[in-house]
Amino acid sequence: MRSASRRDFVKGLLTGASALVIGFDPVERSWVTEAHAKSGKHAKLQVPNFDGQLITDSAGVAEYSEDFGKFIHKTPRAVLLPASVNDVVKAVKFCRKHSIPIVGRGEGHSSGGQSLVENGLVIDMSVMNQIVSISSTSATVEAGVTLKELLAASIPLGARPPVVTGYVGLTVGGVLSMGGVGPQSYRFGAIVDNVLELEVVTGTGDLKKCSLTKNPLLFQAVVGGVGQFGIIVRAKLKMTSAKPLARNYLIVYFDLPTLFTDANILMSGRVDALYLRILPDGAGGWLYAINCAKYYTPDAPPDDNVVLAGLHFPPPALTVVDMPAFAFDAFADDVVFSELDAAGLFRQIPHVWADVFLPASKIQSFVEQTLPSLTPEDLGPDGGFILLYPVKNLPSALAFRLPHEQQVYLFDILTSVGASADIPGRLAKTRAVYEAARAQGGTLYPIGSTPMSRQDWIRHYGPLYPALVLAKLLFDPDRILTPGVDIF
Repeated sequence: MRSASRRDFVKGLLTGASALVIGFDPVERSWVTEAHAKSGKHAKLQVPNFDGQLITDSAGVAEYSEDFGKFIHKTPRAVLLPASVNDVVKAVKFCRKHSIPIVGRGEGHSSGGQSLVENGLVIDMSVMNQIVSISSTSATVEAGVTLKELLAASIPLGARPPVVTGYVGLTVGGVLSMGGVGPQSYRFGAIVDNVLELEVVTGTGDLKKCSLTKNPLLFQAVVGGVGQFGIIVRAKLKMTSAKPLARNYLIVYFDLPTLFTDANILMSGRVDALYLRILPDGAGGWLYAINCAKYYTPDAPPDDNVVLAGLHFPPPALTVVDMPAFAFDAFADDVVFSELDAAGLFRQIPHVWADVFLPASKIQSFVEQTLPSLTPEDLGPDGGFILLYPVKNLPSALAFRLPHEQQVYLFDILTSVGASADIPGRLAKTRAVYEAARAQGGTLYPIGSTPMSRQDWIRHYGPLYPALVLAKLLFDPDRILTPGVDIF
């Protein structure tokens, strides 16, 4: 995740007196510093002249040996902090020539090693974080800009992305590589459905612009493509009008049927953002909640009677809070995860997450079948919960696979576990959740921890897999990009 300590770490790398890399030893498969070269023991190939910095010292690369999951460890040979798009182009061309695996990394918020690479090069795209332009209809940003940074800059201008993730401290490039869903997805689909154009450095080292009409195969493979076909360096996103305030409705339920009945009523257009949570009740059972919001201007607040008409909750179960729209969007970052982080329960401990999409017609029965197999202890010592996002299915991306219904649900089991936890046992549970979802027409959301084989990926993509194989041959023929996911 991006945090004050992470920012300080990267700044330290950029300004510190770390060893200067002057070459690459093709025999030892290692980077050569000035000190190594003077020893005369290393063969040397000239590395590109980067505008940014190439880090090879053990402390520097160790920061990139884990992702948010913290149970998979892969140590890269080097980390590039690029200062320009040309740095990324040079790095990919060099690595392709010398068969060095690469992974582009944003905030490293994956929980299954997706943003890791063993003995390869990590390109830390979070340092390329300039907002290029914002208008009422679009925003152009570098890949390292976080959604939180974009919201902070755009809302005062009266514009915002149609969809942001529930945790907005994620980079645009990282989110687009996975899919991106959030509280607004029931209306506007995934974030990848709201992209106008990308600039991508492919696995051949070519810088290409792509969209649904220009290089469409590259575009549809890259968005939601888990970093397999190119490294996103710049994105042009759709923007919509932004209202400055949000009324947040928190409604607690004690049974699933009522929860989903009321969610469907609210999704008839009454609210602008909505998600559901399932939490331990402290007595061995579960509580259910709807969080939803209506954005508004000071002169036209929401009419609660209209928003809540026909819902089926007792009055004590309702909490209504007015806040700035930005505060609602960043609530997970600034309140929930900030408190967990302060308690040592966020960045500091392993997270084994199960993330699947279900057809909306199956979600209630799936939850009813899944909850008996879980205990509150499965979610961790504190802060774990189950998150559900309804998502409008707008199939504009080839690689981003959703179930075959107009409305689907993301079902996330978000755990925080102790360092001594039974990781293999928890991974087996994520696998069981995936298989149960797949049996009901579900698909994987590849941000999580579920172990996947090559055959699993072939089944996941189904009849579209051959098109993605073709895209891999065209855009990363040497298979140097994000190899650890093992899709191809």
